Order: sequence, then structure tokens, then C-alpha cells
Amino acid sequence: MAKTHKLWRFFPIQSELTKKISSTFNVSEIISQLLVNRGIDNEHEVQEFLYGELKDLEDPFLLKHIDQAVNRIIQAINHAEKIVIYGDYDVDGITSTVLMLRVLRQLGAQIDYYIPDRQNEGYGLNTEALEGLIQDGAKLVISVDCGISAVKEIECVKNRLDIIITDHHEPPSTLPDALAIINPKQVDCAYPDKNLSGVGVAFKVCQAIWLKLNKGDLNQYLDIVAVGTIADIVPLVGENRILVKCGLKQLAITENLGLQALLNGCGLTGNSIDAGKVGYVLAPRLNAAGRLGQASLAVELLTAEDNEKAVEVAACLEYENSQRQLVEKEILAKAEEQLALIDVNAAKVLVLAGDNWHPGVIGIVASRLVDRYYRPAIVISIKDGVGKGSCRSIKGFNIYDALQQCGDLLLQYGGHCQAAGLSIAADRILDLQTRLDGIAQEMLTADDYIPVLNIDAGIALEEINTGLLEQLACLAPFGMGNPSPVFACQDVVLSDLRAIGQNGRHLKFRVRRKSHYGDGIAWEMGGLTDQFQRNTLIDFAFHPEYNIWNGQCNIQLRTHDIRATIKELSDIDRLYSTECSETKYKNVLQAERFFTKIVGVTFENRQEIIAKLSEGQILQIRREPLNNYDSNAIKLEASTGEMVGYLRAELAQELAREIDQGRVYNCNITAITGGGDCPLGVNILIYRDCQMQCNETPVEIMADAEVVRQALLGDRNYHDSQKLVLEQLAAQNNVLAIMGTGRGKSAVFQTHAAMLALGQKKITIIIYPLRALVNDQFINLSRNMSNLGLKIFKGNGTLSTAERAALYTALYNGDIDILLTTPEFAEANLELLMVQADRIGFLVIDECHHISHSAKQRSVYRRLDHIVKKLQNPLVLGVTATADTDTVNTIKHALAIEKVIIDKTVRNNLAIADYRNIADKFNYIANIVKRQEKTLIFVNSRKKAVELAMHLREHMPELDQQIGFYHAGLNNEWRVNVESWFRQGVLRVVVATSAFGEGVDFSDIRHVIKYHLAFNLTTFNQQCGRAGRDGQAATIHLLFGSEDIKLNNLILKESSPERATIGSIYLVLKGEYSNCQKVELTNQQIADQVNEKYREIVSDRGVSVAIRILEELNLLWRESIGKNRIIYLYPAPSHKLDLEQSGTYYEGMLEKTEFSLFAQRIMRVTTEEILTCINRPLYPEEYV
Repeated sequence: MAKTHKLWRFFPIQSELTKKISSTFNVSEIISQLLVNRGIDNEHEVQEFLYGELKDLEDPFLLKHIDQAVNRIIQAINHAEKIVIYGDYDVDGITSTVLMLRVLRQLGAQIDYYIPDRQNEGYGLNTEALEGLIQDGAKLVISVDCGISAVKEIECVKNRLDIIITDHHEPPSTLPDALAIINPKQVDCAYPDKNLSGVGVAFKVCQAIWLKLNKGDLNQYLDIVAVGTIADIVPLVGENRILVKCGLKQLAITENLGLQALLNGCGLTGNSIDAGKVGYVLAPRLNAAGRLGQASLAVELLTAEDNEKAVEVAACLEYENSQRQLVEKEILAKAEEQLALIDVNAAKVLVLAGDNWHPGVIGIVASRLVDRYYRPAIVISIKDGVGKGSCRSIKGFNIYDALQQCGDLLLQYGGHCQAAGLSIAADRILDLQTRLDGIAQEMLTADDYIPVLNIDAGIALEEINTGLLEQLACLAPFGMGNPSPVFACQDVVLSDLRAIGQNGRHLKFRVRRKSHYGDGIAWEMGGLTDQFQRNTLIDFAFHPEYNIWNGQCNIQLRTHDIRATIKELSDIDRLYSTECSETKYKNVLQAERFFTKIVGVTFENRQEIIAKLSEGQILQIRREPLNNYDSNAIKLEASTGEMVGYLRAELAQELAREIDQGRVYNCNITAITGGGDCPLGVNILIYRDCQMQCNETPVEIMADAEVVRQALLGDRNYHDSQKLVLEQLAAQNNVLAIMGTGRGKSAVFQTHAAMLALGQKKITIIIYPLRALVNDQFINLSRNMSNLGLKIFKGNGTLSTAERAALYTALYNGDIDILLTTPEFAEANLELLMVQADRIGFLVIDECHHISHSAKQRSVYRRLDHIVKKLQNPLVLGVTATADTDTVNTIKHALAIEKVIIDKTVRNNLAIADYRNIADKFNYIANIVKRQEKTLIFVNSRKKAVELAMHLREHMPELDQQIGFYHAGLNNEWRVNVESWFRQGVLRVVVATSAFGEGVDFSDIRHVIKYHLAFNLTTFNQQCGRAGRDGQAATIHLLFGSEDIKLNNLILKESSPERATIGSIYLVLKGEYSNCQKVELTNQQIADQVNEKYREIVSDRGVSVAIRILEELNLLWRESIGKNRIIYLYPAPSHKLDLEQSGTYYEGMLEKTEFSLFAQRIMRVTTEEILTCINRPLYPEEYV
């Protein structure tokens, strides 16, 4: 069960008072507000709280009986009388004992100590122990952290043993007849600070002795004092605050060998030690000695004079603490089993009992139950018919008063309002439960069972930074009476959440507000993962802290409560939330292959089915949209149709829509895990085909020309030039079409390709000059053709091994409708294409002017006629926007063109705002966006598209619902949504990569902004051509500059590594292979070695491309075994290889060459020349 949700109560804002404190003490208003919230609201209190020092400690001689105590102790030291420190087994008692021991030993006292056994003697002074001390020669006993109630015990040894009581507990009405009682809570004690811990009182006694003997200060012992004070959970205000604040500084440089050993064992050092670390890390280890064993072990540690001994004892305490945790966990589990049998929400008081539950930990278990269920809890250990119980309560229910009303049922009891102990006959426990339920029924209302969370202030996520934490540090140390500040952030997006820790006990999550993020941790709240979904709005209350892990220091928001907000995210906000979601499967749609494991394998008879499976076996991936629990469910079946299990829900959420839209994924088993006493598991490799596929539809319907037009153009019709080209193609004439940018060249060949595939089962090959164009067009064409049931593939050097295999299989089997490729890839794979030559009915050469312009640099364009003949002369269409007379003649000859069709349309509505090399792009764009006219901003990376869009939203919050982004990483649903919103005017601004809207008409775009420089002229023209297609005035804004050229070159270098880099990577592989006869290094490890050995910087992506190139050159081969990739090298050839024999390398070289030429030209041509290139086709008049 998750923690109970809390009632939030915000402290009232007292502006005048906080401003006054802020001005007087030169602190921020947030610090002033926090001080006021803690009741520190006058100058004296603020001064003491913020700037209190050791010199401000009260005079110890203000304590009642302090003179008698000091004189008697000095007398005992001077006369070598035996002194015994009588302590307690908790940390306060242990540190009090250690402090007295060390201080009095330093003064030469003959001293020993005694701590009672927790189980056999219990708390406080007991007569038998005192008698034993007398027999051992003790003359003076000094109690620490106990003794204030020992009236009978002290009376028994009166006149035989001098006893000085030092204690901090509430004094009873009758006090012991001791030599001296040092307790600031005595009614007639003049000492101002009543909140000292046991070790604090002991320190004051030592301080008085030191002053009496003129010994100076006791600063070296403040580390011990701090540990005990923090552990006893006394208010950290007044003197306690000063002692702990100074004690923590001393602890960071402690010379106490025991504390050093304990700190080292816990991994705590220097500035990482705060009150929280002491309370939750150090104190439990010291406490463990008294809970399960003997507290003397902790005293030995803190008084050790030998480092080896200290380390040995610290290790023992570490073991004792681990045993305590196991015992606590076991008892808590048994208590939870009992609670599972009742309605906890209806219970008034939780009373749980078990045989031989260890009494040393039942108090911790009771506290855990109160924390989890927010009900008074009593945990009882039964032995020999008697139960010993620990009680913990909630605000509003005084457990001590309640036990008083049950006194006739109890053997013994004691305590205070929030914690108590009792003894009871086992057969009276049910009666106690009934009685307490009745008392609680009268005392508590339903609201009392809702814990109140006091919140210091609301805060915006962007206000949480190191500056805030540095300010809050002046309020530390935090603890009882000075709690860590609690803030609340409201209406933030929950971008990620997951259960962590053993059995998912804890919750780790991430929140976002605009472009600001925060990482939260919620202890014991792992169950909330089922109550919240990613990308929803939440409020959460927390205190910020530093989290140091693996040498990294980050701000962490330690969370007290989370609640859903009433508000819902808008569709636009959900777009950003989806993009910023931090699930580990966020980028899975971009992955060519990934490993995962099947879940749900222990249900029904699936273990028997898995037992029959083996590595390498293929599993079928099936969607299960009608699943009662998850409409995104994806199941996996064996070849027999038997159910094996499911993909994880988070993974299924990412893949479901893609599969529903036709994306094909394949699955192979990589390992069968488990066996013996462990359930069998299945690890799998999932890889995607490079095709898109959708459910089959009858050909008679799909081949209809009107259906094809609607799929490709929507409500638009073909214009006259498009119709003319389609008519000539239908007449089986080879055509050259010259059309300007934005005039729908792609729609023409896509239409004819679809009709051929649907009506005649013919294959179309579309050749683009660059692989970047292939990749962009593949995404859009796949989407446009998805409703027609066509199988689309791409072929170029960027294909993964799995994609390449899928393409080759499809070509061999003829299971393909349209192939997008480059001329080099087509030529390299010509023999495979020839297998389907009788089915290849249409060949498109896009940007066909390269046949003339690039033939010298790219000889493959001179051989296109050869390729056409080998493919048995399919129908050919060449398309371009620029061709003079010589170019047209060259194309006609190469492609056997029969008809030349020219669209003479000139777009006179376009204007260019030329701000190349502008220094401040953002403000320029912001001014355009403020016009609220439809604007399309082109950038070169997905990351920049999101960043710029978010920055614009943050800069202009009044327009945040009008600004979106678009890139190829969005799934199909979001791509369609953004396009639809932009078309409808819901979005007025879209920041996009080149993937945006190809083949989709947006007629009314008023501004196209070129933020980055495109990689080639074709993409540049296409993007600029998006403006003003409705014939109304539109502007193209050129903001790119020389810095963009550098950026693009870096991007191209990563995707197309240089010759020298490839050589260095090969040398690293050879070196590793010569040692191991295989290479199991990851790409990043290879990159690191290249950097170390050859001083070359290469990314893991660059390594991946280089390995593909080396594989194409037959220098290596790869295989995947489970999650591991292994590379094997072939013997090096005797002759020097030409890298250009690798299609991947050659295509990359072409991209870099193309960009270099384009960049040089675009930066020096005039505005008029650029506009001419965009708004009109170049054609020879004689062909009109």
C-alpha cells in the first residue's frame, strides 16, 4: 500500500513581516518567510537562529544543582574514587556515556560505565545493577539520559552510593533523593533552554567542570554531542541548533577513530555529512548495538584508541545493523500479513502481535506502520504468555492517556503522547484492541486520519536552482523543530515515473514546466506508479536537496506527496510532453533494432510453452487492441500460435500506434533465462523492416484513381500540367517534366506508381540524387501510401544490417511495390533488381538534371541508359525544376524521352527578407511570430526543433498554444495532428526539420524562415517553396550564415567519417582482433580508443558508419549473440582498397561534396538570384 495522501496546508504569507526581516538581516524574502513559518519572527530570535555561535551558549551554572554535581565529581577525581557512568542503550544514551567517559578520563578520573541490557533489564536505573556497582567498588554513579524517575532504585542504595542524575526527560511529581539532579526541565531550574537532549545535558555538566578547572573549551567533543542530539530527535533550535551546527563541522574533520571508521564504512565524507545523514545513516548503526545485542559495543567504538580495533568494531556494528534490518523487515512483513485480513481504512487503532517478535525493533515497525497508514499503531511481542509492546501515535491521539484508560488491562505502561511502551497478558490483547478502538472513536474524527502536510511556500520549477539551495543552507541543520523547508510545485507535467528499489518500494520521477525540469524521489511511494500516467499534470510537495552519485552532484526533489491536478493538458501541451517524456523507450521508434524481455511469462501454461522454445527461434508480434487492461497491448506468440507473453506496457505504448499504422517488426529469441528454482524467461531482439505495411484491402477498390488522388492530395485536384504528364505516362510515353518548386512533381510519379502497383502489380523505382532525400521522402511516401496498402522500401548506404536483409529478401521474393534509392545503390544491386525486371514497370529519375550537370563527377549518371536496358526498358519519368537546352537534350538521349512537358508557372507572390549571418536570430523570429501569421521555421535537427519551439513558447506565453514542432521522430499520430492543426490554423507557427509536410499542401503559409542552412539545393528550394502556395503574398526569411556551414560540416562528418578516421577505426579493430580473435567492444569503446591512440574525435555513430563501410569492403563481418555484437576480421587484402567501392562511403562523400558546392554558392549569390531559383523553373523556350 502506498503512503496515505496528505492534507496540504500552506503557511499564510506575511509580506510586511518578511520584508522587514529581509531588510534587517540582508536575507532573501523566501528565507524570511521560512523563518516566520517556524515562529522565528523577532530580531532577537532571528539573530540567534541565523548567527548563534558557541559563545552564545547559556552559562551551565544556571542549571539547578550544578555546583553540587561539579564539586562532587572533582572531589572523586582528586581522591581517585571509582566513578561509573550509568547510561542508556539508545544513541543519546550511548553518546552521553562516551562524552562523560572521555572528558573525565582526560581529567584523570578512575572511571567505568554501565549500560543495562535492553531485553533483560530494560530502560533506566535498576536496583540489581546498582548493587552490583557497589560491590565493584563504585563510589559515585553519574546517570546520563536516564534516572529522573528512579525514586525507588535510588532509595535502595541511599547512603551507600552517591548518585548524580543527568537527564532530559519530563520529571515526575516526586523526584529521586539523589546527590544532585541536573535536568533543565525541573520546575525550579533557571536554565533557559529546556530542549536539551541527554547528551546536551551531559555536555553542560562537562562544560561546567571544564570552566571550574579553567581547562578551555570542549570543541573536540562536539561531534559526539551532535550525533546524540540529532538521533534523539529533539528540537534543533536554541542551544541544540548551535551544538549540532558546530558539531557537524567537527564531525567532518573528526579525530575520533570510532567515528572515522563508522563514516568510512558508510561512505560519508566531509561536506556530505548533514543532520539527515547522521539521523538515517550513522545513528541506526549505533542504535543496532543496543537493539539486538549490547550497547557497550557502540561505546567501545566511540572510545577506541586503536584504529584497527575501531575498524573491527565498526564492521561488527554494520553487521548488527544489517541483521536489525532483516529482523525489522521480517516483522513488518508479518504485520502486513495481519493487516491484509482487515479493512485498514475502517480500523481506528492498529494492534498487531506475534510470538517472539524481537522487542528491539518493534518500535521501528510501529513507526513504519504509522507512517504508511497514518493510524495509531501498537506492535506487541509475545513470549511465555506475556506481551511487550511499543506504541506510536498520530497527532490528536495521546497514546499515553489512552493507555491510562486501559490500565486495568495492562501489566505495565509508560511513555508520552506520541510514543509509549506496555506489558500485557497475551489473552488480554483483543480486549485492548476493542478498548482502544472505542477511545479512538470518541477522540478522533475522519479528518484526524488524514495527515497534514505543512507547506512553506509555492514555488515555480524554474526557481529551483543551486542559488536557492545555497540560501536554504543558512537554515540548516534541519530536524525536529526546524524541519526541512517544504515547497509545492503545481500544474507541472509528469514526464516520467518508475518504481525503483527492492519490490518497487520507491518512486523516481521527472517533472517539466515549459523548458525546465526537476528530478524527484519519493521514498516508500512506489505504489503510485499505478495511479499516475506520464504526460499528465500533477502537484507535488517536496524539499530540494543535493544528490551526489558517482561523483555527480545534482538537485533532487525529495517528495512528501503527489496529487493529480484538476486541470488537463491541452493537445498542444501533450505534444511537448510526449516529446519530453523520459521513458527509456522514448526513442525506440528511431532504433533499427533493440533488445528487451518478455513479461507475463509465469501466467497460465506459458512456462511449459517457453520450455519448448530455443534461441534464434522466430516469434510472432501481435497487437491486442481489445485487451481489458491495456489497449496498447502487444503479445508474442510461438510459431504454433501459443501465447508466450507480452511486451512491457511502456514499450507497447510506443510501438502500438506504429504497428497499427502498418510498421512491421520482427522478433527473434536471443536467450532463454532462468530454470531450476527460477521461472523461465525470454530475452528477445526486435528489429523493424524498412517497409511500411497495412491491412490488405480489395484491389478493385484500391486501384480506383479517385481513391489514389484522395490518398495523395486530399481535397485538391491535379493542375493542368500534372494531368498532362499523367496522360502521357498512361499512354506509355517516356516523359521529361520540368516544373518549378512546389508545383507537385512528386504527386505525379506517386500517383502513377500507386496505380501501377494496385492495378498491375508493377514495381516502381524512384532514384534521388542524395541519400538524405531518399530518407526524407521515404518517411512521407510511406505515410501517404499507408492507406493504399502498398509496400514501400528504401535502399541506400544508411540501411542497417537488418534493413538491408529485409530489402534483399523483399526484392528476391517480389514482395515490394515502390523502392526509393540512389543511382549508386541501384547500380550496385542491379543484379538483384534484374530478378524482378519483368515486374518493374516504372522508373523515376528525380532531379534528373544531374544526368547532365553531375555526369563528370558521378559516372553512374552516364550509365543510366545501361541500367534502364538491364531492367527491360520500363516506362521512364525524369523530373526537374531546372534544365536548359543542352540539359534537356542530354536527358532525352539518356532516358529515351518521348515527351517533354513544361509547367511555365512563375510565382510572383514571393519575397525574400535576406538576413544571412544575422547575429540575433531568436528576436527576429519572435517579432515574426507576434504577427500571428502562419509561419514555418526550418531547422536541421530534431533537438533544435523542440528547443526553439519551447523557447518561443516560454518567451511568448500568450501564444504558447499556437506554436508547435515537427520532426521525423514523432510517431504517425503526432505527425498527422501537427499537420492538421497547422492546416486548420490551430497552430500558427511550426518549427520543423526537412521531414515536414512533404506531399501535403499548406497553401496559406505567409512566412518560411530558414533558421539553418539546408544540406543541398533541392531541399533548400523545397522548403522555401512551401511559402504562399495560395498565390497571396508570402516572405522567405534567410537567417542562416557561416556558422551554419560549420555546424553542417560537423553533422556530415559524423554521418560520413573521413578516410583517415575510418583507417584509425580499422587499426583499433585489428589491434583488438589480434589479441582476442574477435572484437566485442562497443562503438563508444572503439571511439574512446581512437581518441586515445590517434587523437581523433569520433562519435559512436561515426564508428557505426565506419564499421558498415568496412563490412561493405569485405574487411569484416558481424554477428549478434544475445545482447552482444561480435566483430570478426577477414585477412587483410594484399592490395590497397578503394573506399569508393563502398556505397555508404561514396554516398557520404557525395553529400559532403554537394553541400560544399551549395554552401559556397548560396552565401555569395544575390537575393534576386535566390528568388529566381525558387519561384520559376528554368527551361528552354524551344520546348514550350
